[in-house]
Amino acid sequence: MPKGITRFGEIYGRLVQLATAIAGLLLSAFPYPASLYAWPKVLILGSWVVSFLSIRTNRRYTRIVLAISMIIGLGSGFAYWVFVDSMAIEVESKVYIRGELTDQAQEYLKKYPTVSEKEYFIQSGKNEDWVWKPESRRMSRILLGSLYSIFIFFFGLSIMGALEIYARSKPQSD
Repeated sequence: MPKGITRFGEIYGRLVQLATAIAGLLLSAFPYPASLYAWPKVLILGSWVVSFLSIRTNRRYTRIVLAISMIIGLGSGFAYWVFVDSMAIEVESKVYIRGELTDQAQEYLKKYPTVSEKEYFIQSGKNEDWVWKPESRRMSRILLGSLYSIFIFFFGLSIMGALEIYARSKPQSD
């Protein structure tokens, strides 16, 4: 088989393995909004491609960029973790973006003060538009989605960049 095709198969195999492993790690560590279901996997693949194409083992700036990427990723991950509790509700391992309660939901919760907002959401069939006003959820969705996306991309980039540096620094045996 030609060397170029073999190399492509090797690169493709590493892409799938790394992206799957890191996406699984990151997605299991942080609950994410249900509306972003496939988005983190796309970001992981994007960060792998960026790290694969740009990493040079003998350049000092590469390590600095990866360190900055790790700091940005961890910072945005921490911010997401702080905001997700106040802007979202987790039900059965899914995160739903909260907003201002609809008039109907406010009336029900005033009438039955022992029922929590989460219980009302579950009783309503997990219909977000029934419980919260869609326009009030928009900014929360943008903020949480942005923080989560930044976290996934930069943290994934730093991890995959470090793995690329390690892989490229090992002596090649043919």
